[in-house]
Amino acid sequence: MVTPILAASDRSSKEENGTISYRQMCANEGVKVLERGYNYRLNPAYSVLILSSSPYAFYENRISSDGRTMECEGHDVRKNMLQLDPKAFDQPWRLKCGRPSQNGLFAEAARAFADGKRDAEIVRVYEKLAWGMWRDMGFYRLVGYSYTRSGSRMVFRFRLERVQRSKVQGRLALLSLHASLASEP
Repeated sequence: MVTPILAASDRSSKEENGTISYRQMCANEGVKVLERGYNYRLNPAYSVLILSSSPYAFYENRISSDGRTMECEGHDVRKNMLQLDPKAFDQPWRLKCGRPSQNGLFAEAARAFADGKRDAEIVRVYEKLAWGMWRDMGFYRLVGYSYTRSGSRMVFRFRLERVQRSKVQGRLALLSLHASLASEP
């Protein structure tokens, strides 16, 4: 279960209590639909992670009491006619076509950071509060992962540390400048 935590400085100026609509969350990310929990490099500046705070959430996520760190469970295989219970299968490193799954992409980024080959991946986290109600929890750095046994299956656990918005503003400004230059004739 996710404990709802949001620093006052990260609250939306438009919404006094920090909640936003699904449509606003999608607009923030420049997409029409956000369906997956893990979205590696949804845009060039950062990845997006969507969590649920419901006691009935399908994933085990933990947030420290001060909100500075979180540990999030990876995503399951997709439910289909042959796999009616995604919790009966190991969380996938790769898709059937051989490409890395979202878990695999996040794990590769965490491993490259741990090996000193790149900066930590920046991840924007949203928390689902209720149907149609979301909270922008701000930005985190992906600092590690593990692939561990949980009952009869293997699951990913991703570790994230909070980053102040001001520390990612330059990266976001650069992305905005790049997008505007690319659209010029």
